[in-house]
Amino acid sequence: MSAASKKSKTQRLKERWENGELDCGAMTPEFIKGLSPRELGMLGELITIDYFNERGYTLLEQGYRCTEGEADLVLLDELDDVVVMAEVKTRRVALDCTTRVFPEEAVDAQKQRRYRRIASCYLMEHYPLKAIRFDAVGVTIRGGHIAEIEHQYNAFDWQVVMAFETFAVHAACIRGVEAIHVTVEVSLAGGVPGIQMLGIPSMEVMESRGRIRCAMRSAGFEIPRSGITVNLAPGDIRKTGSGFDLPIAIAVLAADGQIPRDNLDRCLIAGELGLDGTVLPVKGEVAFQLLARDLGLSFIAGRSDQHVPLAGVDCGFIDHLSQLAHGMGDAARHYLDSEGVEATFEPELDYADVLGQEVAKRGMALAAAGELGLLMIGSPGSGKTMLARRMTGILPELSVEDQQEALCIHSVLGENIDGLLAGHRPFRSPHHSISTAGLIGGGRPVHPGEISLAHGGVLFLDELAEFPTGVLQTLRQPIERGYVRIVRVDGAFTFPSRFQLLAASNPCPCGFFPDRNRCSCTEAQIQGYL
Repeated sequence: MSAASKKSKTQRLKERWENGELDCGAMTPEFIKGLSPRELGMLGELITIDYFNERGYTLLEQGYRCTEGEADLVLLDELDDVVVMAEVKTRRVALDCTTRVFPEEAVDAQKQRRYRRIASCYLMEHYPLKAIRFDAVGVTIRGGHIAEIEHQYNAFDWQVVMAFETFAVHAACIRGVEAIHVTVEVSLAGGVPGIQMLGIPSMEVMESRGRIRCAMRSAGFEIPRSGITVNLAPGDIRKTGSGFDLPIAIAVLAADGQIPRDNLDRCLIAGELGLDGTVLPVKGEVAFQLLARDLGLSFIAGRSDQHVPLAGVDCGFIDHLSQLAHGMGDAARHYLDSEGVEATFEPELDYADVLGQEVAKRGMALAAAGELGLLMIGSPGSGKTMLARRMTGILPELSVEDQQEALCIHSVLGENIDGLLAGHRPFRSPHHSISTAGLIGGGRPVHPGEISLAHGGVLFLDELAEFPTGVLQTLRQPIERGYVRIVRVDGAFTFPSRFQLLAASNPCPCGFFPDRNRCSCTEAQIQGYL
């Protein structure tokens, strides 16, 4: 079989065109009607190539192919010094038909995303090439007439695609009781489809990959069919929490051109994504707002029922990922004054409700005035806990600084903040089975303990004698210094811990000493109990 017989019909059509055998006389209605769809597309591309050549363009490739798809034409616009990918839409019409092909018919949202991935492949193969423009061409072929061409310059409304381009947004993670600034960088540089996480992500951050995929699909976005590299900088701090879902999803969508990039660099973003695309709030909103204020950024997250408006912070929320289709400016909504947490709380307990106990109440007042610790010893039911719970009612009001610190600590742990907003001091009463980490802080990741939750208020240790001695000994330094410093392998953490210490205990294991008619404890048990 000869080489000529092995050539496809489109190859032979291309050779005839290049040899000048196809002119207006040869392109009769019968000839045009007999072309297959592939031959018709080839003819439209050949006509378009001549059109571009007449305007000073140079053909680089026809039918460029990569793993992401095929581009009709790749040309060099020498006037603008930019590489152009052209999509050609060809249609044959009757001689007397007035229908024409418009370039807009060759462009839709799905094709834009496909061409962006094709462009990324082309740029990687032709590094250090930096930019590509996208044009659309409509070719209308009528038998016996010169084809009519409509050319749309920069058809996709975005011109430059950078090779190995990264797009970054501002995010944060909680470290102790502070929010640490984290830059979420995303690169769609090709490779095997999937999301690769860098920057010491924890397990909950790694799990965000599945939530992001489901949320993007539910919100109507397309998951990029290329390798996605996510870098959480700085790389020497372990990243924890589910608040990276939203910033990673936004960075991926912005890098892929599916959402506008306007105003994204002015926002600190934190939020968890539901599988249906719903944006959920995360713990530590107060800490995030303080960081956003320090950085001069707006704070964007999911709608929170525990929202605390802070002075100097522009705070907004997003309900669903799909709202970002038209940009952050249209998606983010601001809290109304009525949507914040109202500073309403049940009235504080008052010593006026306590009948008698004048000596005990006098002792509580003296301890409050001198910021002294107080130990109450008495039989069960004598009123020790009742007196301790009313201690916060005679303490001075919280200063703005102490209230802000207390709000930050409670927000990080997801604790209720209604009382703090109402101006009440915190009151914490842990059970005597509490561990050292639960009392002074610790765990993985490291969280503040009960002494920090009592910061600015009262820490009440009921049944003091039942607490392990080792746990009580850890209170020495926090009481002396007003803060606790915890050192772990991933760094040092400092938590505020200025609190009023109250304690209560029974006089013996049974609680009824010195009433020997009711107390059955031995002298050794009594001596060893306190």
